[in-house]
Amino acid sequence: MGSAPATGGATWLHRTQTTVPTSSGAAGTPSLGAPSVPTAAGGTFAIATTSNVLYCSGVTCPALPTTCTQIAQPSNECCAICLNNPCPPCGAIACSAGSHSETMPGECCPQCVANPPSQCDNGKSDYNALRSQMIEKYSSIGCSNSSECTIVSENNACAWTCGAPLSMRMADTLKSNLDSTAAQFCATCAAPPAVFCELMVPACVNGKCVTANPG
Repeated sequence: MGSAPATGGATWLHRTQTTVPTSSGAAGTPSLGAPSVPTAAGGTFAIATTSNVLYCSGVTCPALPTTCTQIAQPSNECCAICLNNPCPPCGAIACSAGSHSETMPGECCPQCVANPPSQCDNGKSDYNALRSQMIEKYSSIGCSNSSECTIVSENNACAWTCGAPLSMRMADTLKSNLDSTAAQFCATCAAPPAVFCELMVPACVNGKCVTANPG
């Protein structure tokens, strides 16, 4: 029996062998594709055959240097190889936090490249975009005097800030929307670090809520 296909991108050979003896008086026929030879008794028997089947499912071939001039494709391999490897020995490389070493297509040696954005990074980016839209929308509600304004606190899974000045009529709505949005987008994030905020008070200036120094 043949071996199972390789896992993890490895290359395996699957070898099959067919041997089906038959005779003129016995049931059965030679297997499909197996050559048969007549016997002295007038029957036939099948010749044992072998075949190699290359399993390459899940295999991704590595890049070859662009300077390679002699490329060969071995019959028992999924990928081509370079016969005249022109690459010099590569030195050790140390990448800073947030990056990793990677050999680019056509290059001989690895270089440091930035890590792809994580699910948390993408979530924070989406949160910040929606946060800006919400604050812009709710800030359209003006004020007549400072008693109508407040500072909406922001301490959730995505961000910890010093808050945003807003009309008291929209404060609960903004707070609720920010918290629910953060729970959706930043569930995989670590808790944001605490920030130090100077003491500020809400004030109404020219019909708009702002932050001001206490008097």
